[in-house]
Amino acid sequence: MEFSGVSRSYGTRLALDAVDFALNAGELSFLVGPSGAGKTTLLRLINREIRPTSGEVWVAGIPAHSIKPARVADLRRRVGVVFQDFKLLPRLTALENVAFGLQVGDLRVSDEEARDRSLDALEAVGLGDRGKAFPGQLSGGQQQRVAIARAVVTQPLVLIADEPTGNLDQDNAAEIMDLFDPRRPDALPHAGTFNNNVLTMSAGLTGLTEVYTPDAARALNARGDALRERLNALCRKHDAPMQFTGIGSMFAVHFTRDPVRSPADAAKGDAKLKELFFFDMLASGIWLARRGMFTLCLPIGDAECDRLAAAVEEFLASRRSLLAAA
Repeated sequence: MEFSGVSRSYGTRLALDAVDFALNAGELSFLVGPSGAGKTTLLRLINREIRPTSGEVWVAGIPAHSIKPARVADLRRRVGVVFQDFKLLPRLTALENVAFGLQVGDLRVSDEEARDRSLDALEAVGLGDRGKAFPGQLSGGQQQRVAIARAVVTQPLVLIADEPTGNLDQDNAAEIMDLFDPRRPDALPHAGTFNNNVLTMSAGLTGLTEVYTPDAARALNARGDALRERLNALCRKHDAPMQFTGIGSMFAVHFTRDPVRSPADAAKGDAKLKELFFFDMLASGIWLARRGMFTLCLPIGDAECDRLAAAVEEFLASRRSLLAAA
């Protein structure tokens, strides 16, 4: 998934302003921020409930920003959604709710296949024995588990959850979040590296779990600041028209000597060199967004930072003539 220069306005109110980020397959990420920061707007863009005012939204290889209405259903088959308020149909059993979500998305699925896959999904969330229960006969935590089963039964490439524990008490919320922790042997198959990324839409630090604590966030941001200075020192050493900007764990690379203080400044950089940098990093086994954006994650340590710095220095040395001509 990749957002490239995405903005979204509601009349005169700007909800998202030039958002850039990318997520790789297998990543579990958290989007945090105060009320009104634009979290739900961002999630609605992923599922093409709304279009961006400007920019590009790529989801599982599909341009969600520009696809025709006839292809929206194809996109949504690749995206599973877990809602805060469950959105279960009260007159259907847990099993029927899950199967309904599967067959609506793909009319080719037979009743027998839908039942078998739905039972498997309920088993995965610990409700294999409650398939015949109606939503009103289930606790809030159990209803959310049914909603998660409905979201994953289609085997989507992307799974998004909009405050999935917002209506649950602390104990039930912890149980729901445990389903996504791949350190557990019974974790959902869509869970990637636990707390691999945190996309923060506010300036503050939010302790999300025992893993992502304020201290861990400060340490991650300090590691990012140190790495950014190290990379910029390499650029100065090679007298290259290249610089790294950002704050904390968020990075962007630009091919210009001029200060970069706005999206307009960033757009003045050499786009061909940025494209070349993307492919050179890819050849070194380092993935970043094509627009030159990347983030650090909690497991990254000194060895990974050393590897990135070595790859950047190799780029600076091997592309010296092209950089000098820029």
